[in-house]
Amino acid sequence: MALCGGVGAMALPSELIVHIFSFLSDRDKLRASAVCSRWRECLFYPALWTELRLRIGGRNGNGNGHNGNGRNGPNGSGSSSDETPKLEFLMRKFGSFVRDLQLELAPAEGNMGHLNNDPSTARMDQPPGPDGDPQLSERWRDAMATYLDQVLCVFTSIRNNRIQQLLMELLSNSRQLRWLSCSFMLGLVTPCSLACLSNPSAETLQHLSLLDHQLGPLISPSEADRLSNLRSLALDFSDFTSELCGLLASPRRTPLHRLSLLLNGAALEFKPLEGTATDDDWKALVIQQSPLISPSEADRLSNLRSLALDFSDFTSELCGLLASPRRTPLHRLSLLLNGAALEFKPLEGTATDDDWKALVRVSANLRVYIMALEVDSSELLRVLKPSLPLERLHLDSYSTLVTDATLELISQQYNKTLTHFLLLRDGPDFPDLSVNRNEDPLVLLAWRCTQLAVLVIHGESKLGLSRY
Repeated sequence: MALCGGVGAMALPSELIVHIFSFLSDRDKLRASAVCSRWRECLFYPALWTELRLRIGGRNGNGNGHNGNGRNGPNGSGSSSDETPKLEFLMRKFGSFVRDLQLELAPAEGNMGHLNNDPSTARMDQPPGPDGDPQLSERWRDAMATYLDQVLCVFTSIRNNRIQQLLMELLSNSRQLRWLSCSFMLGLVTPCSLACLSNPSAETLQHLSLLDHQLGPLISPSEADRLSNLRSLALDFSDFTSELCGLLASPRRTPLHRLSLLLNGAALEFKPLEGTATDDDWKALVIQQSPLISPSEADRLSNLRSLALDFSDFTSELCGLLASPRRTPLHRLSLLLNGAALEFKPLEGTATDDDWKALVRVSANLRVYIMALEVDSSELLRVLKPSLPLERLHLDSYSTLVTDATLELISQQYNKTLTHFLLLRDGPDFPDLSVNRNEDPLVLLAWRCTQLAVLVIHGESKLGLSRY
């Protein structure tokens, strides 16, 4: 080592020093790196670390590892927790150079022991039984945690070298990427990975999956802002922040169609739910979402005979398009009216009575089925247009009450078209059937609707029907 300061050692070219170091064991390489900065620089050459053989885990023991050529490698002594920082240093410095890795788990009571041909050293001790020593059980759990931490340290460093580099090159050179799924890949994808995505692919990417409960958010709001045409997204729930939700709710973006969120209880300790999307954020996101079928898409489906939609999505524009004489007449239209969704999918812009008239002129045999869930009577009166060819009406409620005025309107406007009427209520309150009335409104409905074939009343109601 004294030669390091002499003329002969300093005069040697780096390539020759590296060649000399290649004959040393991994342990001696690490020791030699502490001699001087010149040797330390030479020891970081990738050619010296293409092969690596490690034994990890165990407790309270001494021993040696070996490199890929059978020579002695790094050794460790003391507890396994003392070895973890050394292993992290080793993998951080040289893991990106490794091309051939041999990894063996030391016995639970050993620590980086000698590799030999004894099969008993290649297996872990059996876990203690349920009636065993509690301290032994705790030591076993600690040993298992050490195994997992060290294996993850090694695999993360190995996988992150050339594979991560290839992924970043792929993202930067892509031009029309539409699907990208990187889930549970042991740190292969980092928070910086999406920053490498080319601008053309950022515009075409529609489906993105980023699930990794061990890392922080894999996508930042600024990176998500570039992906303006995303239609589906998969994330850890902890990564779906209020800021990210607000960005996805922007009207400048393509509406999101599918969102998959993973909620891992074991990860909540280090990835808490603070800062995730609030109820107001969800409302803003849902309001931004457009109907699942746009008028331009419906225009292509020129031979549609039946259609089922949310009532809020049956807009005046869509109704006008379906009324075109160039299209095949529509025979059946099913509409769902969900009272719980009206807060963020309001009825403004839905088909007017004139729109229904135009549609019926083209589709003379059109029959409409409406299912209303928890809808207030005031909202029902808004959607039950006189020109609507209503054939089936299903009213299902628990907390809302269908008034007798609503039943009166139904029995008068649809007396020639209504064939099925279902009124389901889980609560005790039904339309007022007794206050200063000569006739029950349900009886009047059954009597007026001459085409009525099915009448279902579910709940507490005293009802008498008479049909001629």
